Amino acid sequence: MDDPQVLASSYFIATTMGTEDNQETSAWLNKAIDLSNDNGPLRRASFEDLREMVSEAREKNERVYKAYLDGDAPIFTVAELLNKTMSDFYLIQPFENKKAKDIRRKNVIPLFHGVRLDQVIVGNTIVVDASSALVMENIGILTHLFDCFEKIVIPHSFMRWLFEEKQKVAFHQPSQIEKAKYFERLVTDGKISVFHPKKINNPELALDVGEELAFMLEEVRENPANESQSVVVCSYPVYKAGGTFREVEADLSLFHHSLTSCSQLIKKLKDLAVITEFQCVKALNYLSQHEKEWPVDLEVFSGARLFLDSLSITYLITVDMLDRLSEAGFEVYVFKGERDRYRTLINYGSVVEQADSKIESIRKLFFNGLTSGKVTLAEIPLKKDQIAASENNYAKPTEELFEALKICDAALIDDRFMNKHRNIAFDERTVPIYTSLDFIETLHHKGLISKAQKLEFRTLLREFGLEIVSISSEELEYHLNHSVMSDGEFKPTKQLRMIRENLFLIRISGLVQLPRDAQWLHETMKTIAKAIKTQWTADISPELSRASSCWLYELMGYREWAQAHKIRGDEGMAYLGEVIKVNSVLIPPESLSDEQKKGYKAWLDEFVLGPLKDNDPWSFKTVIDSMKSEVKSIAQKSILEEEVYD
Repeated sequence: MDDPQVLASSYFIATTMGTEDNQETSAWLNKAIDLSNDNGPLRRASFEDLREMVSEAREKNERVYKAYLDGDAPIFTVAELLNKTMSDFYLIQPFENKKAKDIRRKNVIPLFHGVRLDQVIVGNTIVVDASSALVMENIGILTHLFDCFEKIVIPHSFMRWLFEEKQKVAFHQPSQIEKAKYFERLVTDGKISVFHPKKINNPELALDVGEELAFMLEEVRENPANESQSVVVCSYPVYKAGGTFREVEADLSLFHHSLTSCSQLIKKLKDLAVITEFQCVKALNYLSQHEKEWPVDLEVFSGARLFLDSLSITYLITVDMLDRLSEAGFEVYVFKGERDRYRTLINYGSVVEQADSKIESIRKLFFNGLTSGKVTLAEIPLKKDQIAASENNYAKPTEELFEALKICDAALIDDRFMNKHRNIAFDERTVPIYTSLDFIETLHHKGLISKAQKLEFRTLLREFGLEIVSISSEELEYHLNHSVMSDGEFKPTKQLRMIRENLFLIRISGLVQLPRDAQWLHETMKTIAKAIKTQWTADISPELSRASSCWLYELMGYREWAQAHKIRGDEGMAYLGEVIKVNSVLIPPESLSDEQKKGYKAWLDEFVLGPLKDNDPWSFKTVIDSMKSEVKSIAQKSILEEEVYD
C-alpha cells in the first residue's frame, strides 16, 4: 500500500483501538510520513517550525478564549476554533471541577449572563438548544422538561449532533488509560515506590534538565557509600529544558557513574535470567529506535535503587518490562509528579465515561420523545445544500435554532453569547430567551420540585463551575437558617461554602470586568449586606447573629474586586473599597428593637470599625468624615425645613 492517506488513517484507527505500539502499526505511520508531500496528509517540520506553530496556536487560543469569557462568540464557534467539543465545556470540565479539591485547579465555565434575573418561563412550546440539554442532563433535571411543556422542539440535526458528539468525546488513545491503570496497580502492589523530594539544592541543574530529573540526580549523588547502589534510568543524551527543542545537550558528566539507559537495564534483566533471549531482543529492537545507551556502561547490581524518569517509564511499559524490575530484586522509584499524571489520566478516563453516559441519556430521552410525539424536529434550514457542501459537514444545531423559533413560544439556551439578550428576533417574530436557571425556577413555580431541590440545583451549578449563578436573598436566608454554631464557631452549610468558593472562582478567573459588570457586582454586594441586617432578628441568638454577620461581612469584599477594573483611577475600589463596604452596613435596620440595635452596633464596633481603625486608618477616617458630612447635611436640611414652616 503506497497511499499515505490510507496509511495515516489506518494508524490513527489503530490508535483508537489501543494497538499503536505494535511495530507493524508504527511502520504505517513512518511510511505515511515518507510518502507525504506538501499537500499532506502529514508534514515534516523542523523544531524551529514547530516552535513557531506552537506560538501562533497559543496566540490564537488566547484570543478565542478571551472572546469566550467575554461572551463575544457562540460556544459552537469557540469549541471548533479550540479543537474541542461542546461536551468538553458542558460535561467534562464540570465533572473535573467537581472533583477538584483546590479551587485554583478549577475552570470557570461562563454560561449565564450576570445581568439576567431568574424568571418563570411563559409558553407551552419551547425549543431546546444543545447547550441547555447538556446542562439540564448534567444536573439531573432534563426528564422534568417533558413534564413542564406541552411540546418540545429540537433543531433538525440535534440527534445527529448527539451521535457525532458521542464519537468525539471518546478518549482516542484507550491504551494510555490501560497503561495508567497498569502503572497504578504496580504502585498499589508495592512493586513501585513513589519518590517525594523535599527541596532542590541545585537550581541550575533543575533549569537545565527539568525538576523531575534534577531531583533524582541529586538523590543518587547524595546516596551514602554504605547503602544500596542508586541509579537514575533515563535515555541518552539529555537535552536542556526551556524550549530549546533539542538544540543543546546537557552536560551530565558528573553523574555518569549513576546513569543508565533502558536498553542497558534490559540487558541486565537477561543476565539475571529474569527474561529470555527472545524477550530481550524484542525489547532492544524497539528501544534502539527511540534511545541511545550512555557512554559509560554502568554495572547495575541486584538490589539497586532505580529512579525512573517519565520517558523511561513509558518505554518500559511499552516493552512490557516495568514489572520485571521488582522481580529482579531492584527497588523501583518514580517521581511523585509522574504518579500524579497517571492518576489524572485514570480520572480523565472515568470522566469521559461519565460524559458518554450523559450523552446517551440525552439521546434516549429525546428519541423516546420523538417516538411519542412529545418532541418535534424543526424544519431543515434554508441553504442546506450549501451547508452540505462545506468541507467539515458536522451538525451544528445552534445554527438551526432559528428555524425552530417559527413554531415556539420560548427558547432555552445556555450559551452566554445568546442569553445576554432577552429575546431573539427572527422573521418578524420575537421569542424570549430563557436559561436552565429559569427552568429551575419554573419547575419550582409549577410545583414539580421543592424549594430545597431548587436551591440544591443552583448549588450543583456552582459546584460544576457553571457561571454566573447570582446570589439571591432567598437562598442566602434559607442556607443561613440551616447553619449552626458548634463549639463557639459558625458552621456554614455546604451550600454557603459553595457560594463563597464560587465568588472567589469568578474573581480570580477574570470573568467579571468593571465597569462592564458593575451592576452584577453591586447587586451581589447589596444582597449580602441585606442578609447581614436580617441576622439580628428576635428568633436568632445574639451569638449566632454575630458569627453569621462576620462570615457574611468577610464574603462582602469590594477592594478584592479592584483587579477587575479595566480603567484605573485614583478613586477606584482599591482606594475606596473598604469605605463602600463599611458604609453598606453602617446603619442598622429601623425595624430592629432598641436591644437588637444595641447588639448590632456592638458587633459593628468590635468586628467592623475597630479592625478598620487599626488596619486601615485612612479608610476609617474617610468613613468618619463621610458620616460627619451626612449628619451635617441632615441638620442643615432640618433647619431649612423649620424656617420654611416658620
